[in-house]
Amino acid sequence: MKYKPTVSIFIPAFNAEQNIARLLGQLILQRTSSVVIKEIVVISDASSDDTINKAKSIKNGIIKVYGNTAQQGFAHGVKRILQSSCSDIVVILNDDIVVKHSNIIEELCNPIIKNHTTGMVGGNLKPLPSRNFIQNTTLIGFILARRVIADMPTIHTKRTCDDKIMALSKSFYKKLKYPKNLGDMGNVDVYLYFMCLATGFSYYFALKSVVYFKFPDTVTDFININLRNKNSDTLINSRFKNLIIREYAAPKKFYEYLRIEEIIRYFPHLIFLFVAHYWIELKGKLNKSAFPKTWSVVGSTKQLSNI
Repeated sequence: MKYKPTVSIFIPAFNAEQNIARLLGQLILQRTSSVVIKEIVVISDASSDDTINKAKSIKNGIIKVYGNTAQQGFAHGVKRILQSSCSDIVVILNDDIVVKHSNIIEELCNPIIKNHTTGMVGGNLKPLPSRNFIQNTTLIGFILARRVIADMPTIHTKRTCDDKIMALSKSFYKKLKYPKNLGDMGNVDVYLYFMCLATGFSYYFALKSVVYFKFPDTVTDFININLRNKNSDTLINSRFKNLIIREYAAPKKFYEYLRIEEIIRYFPHLIFLFVAHYWIELKGKLNKSAFPKTWSVVGSTKQLSNI
C-alpha cells in the first residue's frame, strides 16, 4: 500500500463559541486521497466563553480539545504544536474562517507532497459580503492588494500568505528556531514565511484551497488590526531586511491600481483609509514598546453566527 503523508490540523481558539463547532463540522467532512488527517487539535487560549464545550460537541475520534488556564497567545500555541507534532504536514487554521469546499486540506497539502523543497503553503482567502462602511473600506483595500499580487512576477510571495490558513512541512517546521520572547516573532505568519525562505525552503500559494472570512466591522477592530500589522512589520524588517526588500516591492504605487468608478464609489472610504494610514504610522512611531505575545480580541471577525 502506498504511504500517505499524515496531517495534523491545529486551530488556536479564543472566544470562538460562535464558529468553532461549525468549523470542526466542516473539517471532518474533508475528502482526502493523497493525505491522511490524523488529528484536529483545538487549543482554547483561556477563552471566557463556551468555546471548549462547543468544540467538544462535535463527536469525532480525531478531534482533540484542550484549554489553557492562562492566555498564552497565538505564537505560543503554534510553537507548542510544532514542537510536539510528528506529522508530515501541520495545517494551521484560524478560528474565524468558513469552509465551504470539501477539498481545501487536500489542495493545501499537495504542493508539499509534490515538491520536497516546499516548506510552507498558503491558502486562498475570500471575503464574505461587506455590510457596513468599515467593511467596505477594508474591501477596497483588499481589492487593491489583490491587483498588486496579480501584477507581480509570481503569486508565491508573502502577499498571499496569511495565518488564517497555512500548511508547514515536517522538514521545515522541525528546523524552526524561535526567539526567547515570542512577542519578537511579530505576526506569526510573516515570521514563519521569512524563516521558510531563510532556511532554504520555498513558499507556494494554493489558489484552489479557498476559505472565507469576515472583515472587521468596527473602527476599533480596523485600527487594532492595522496597528498590529504595522508593529509587526517593524520587527520583521529588522530581522529579515534583505528578504523583505524583494518580497514587498510592488510594480506601481498602491493608488495607481484604482479605477475611476471605484474612486467615485469609494471616495469616503479612501479618505478614511488615507487618514487611518497616517494615524497608524504616527501611533506606531510613538509606541516603542515590544510586540505583545497576546492581543485583545478582534471580536467582530468572529461574529459568524448569521453567515
